[in-house]
Amino acid sequence: IPVDGGTVNLISGTFAGRQGPFESLTDVAMMTIELEAGAKLDLPAPAGRAVFFYVVAGAPTANGTPIKPHHLATFGNEGDTITVTTEAPATILYGHADPIGEPVVSHGPFVMNTREEIVRAIEDYNAGLFGKPPIIR
Repeated sequence: IPVDGGTVNLISGTFAGRQGPFESLTDVAMMTIELEAGAKLDLPAPAGRAVFFYVVAGAPTANGTPIKPHHLATFGNEGDTITVTTEAPATILYGHADPIGEPVVSHGPFVMNTREEIVRAIEDYNAGLFGKPPIIR
């Protein structure tokens, strides 16, 4: 979706009146955003939603706060607009979803609710209990 100063690649949810190609069972909105130097883009931050902003490349600002590459920013769920500006090209993964209301613990690629569950997931993975992905050629 063309925007002033860049492109929004909508994955799921809606943006600018368009629907993403993937349907989320939990109503997750997800998009990648490619912005040129000097861009300014207002993103929706719906009330009651958990909103996140991950910088893949570049160093944009979100509501005036600089966000470094490979850093995640989260925002309050009171509802507002997030204004993104760039001095150099930037790539962002942006999304929002209903809060899960549970504790979250992560370690590497594993995300669970407790440290004990993380340890068990790592043990299961190391024991080969996750299966093997098919080879795509």
